[in-house]
Amino acid sequence: MSHFTTPCTAPHRLTPAQPGIETPTAPAATHGVLCAKCFEGIARNLARAPGIAEHVAAQIVPGVQAVDTAGATGGSGSASSSSRPPINLGAVDSVDTLWATLANLVLEFAALYKEPAPAAPHHARRGYAGTFAALPAGLDPRFVGVVVAAQAGWLVARLDRIAAPRDAEAAELLGYLLREVRGAVQAADSAFPQADRATFSELPHPGCGGRVGVFPPLGPGKPAARQCERCAEVIDELAWERELVMAGAATGTRPGNQAAGIMRHLSRKLADAAAA
Repeated sequence: MSHFTTPCTAPHRLTPAQPGIETPTAPAATHGVLCAKCFEGIARNLARAPGIAEHVAAQIVPGVQAVDTAGATGGSGSASSSSRPPINLGAVDSVDTLWATLANLVLEFAALYKEPAPAAPHHARRGYAGTFAALPAGLDPRFVGVVVAAQAGWLVARLDRIAAPRDAEAAELLGYLLREVRGAVQAADSAFPQADRATFSELPHPGCGGRVGVFPPLGPGKPAARQCERCAEVIDELAWERELVMAGAATGTRPGNQAAGIMRHLSRKLADAAAA
């Protein structure tokens, strides 16, 4: 007996058919009209959105309010442009796009399901058609994360229902969600990556000659890690700094010799202190 399965309705990159090979089809739908990969992809992007929004909002200019008020600058009405750091307009646009994408989707699905939607921040800007366009200026990054989490959480709580549209309007909204949420999340994350990339020293590892990378801390208060790419040895920070100084001394330059002399002096003092 044959078992019929409905393919996922989301766009998929399928391998072109080859002679003698069955024409490829999209994966089977397991969550409404979506396959497991597409369904989990939506959930993952919605879960990432609040943290990404908070991180990007912090890049706008920490502590700088975008709106001046008369009296705040001694009654002149505005501060001198030279006394204020520049605002990162790219970060503003990324945050606004991410939040507005989620907020407008929530409005559409709330109207379709006849359910209340999370309240938008006071003074949020709207476009000509009444849709949300941007957050108010000068919001604390942590609050940005909270308001994005409210919209994303509303969608996540109804994701099973969203993935099983019962009419053309709901199916169209699902397709919009698949495209736009992924695009907004990935664009913000790519433009302002949360994880710093490793930097590499010009000095090779003294043991195997491999590149030594300095990797960013895994969390607040944690030290950076120094590790060789080739042999995977984790290198002590002080030991590596000593290697750098001695390498400078090997060049025979006056600064290098001075640095080596200082390092030898400090090494003797540390040894004497340990023996005492």
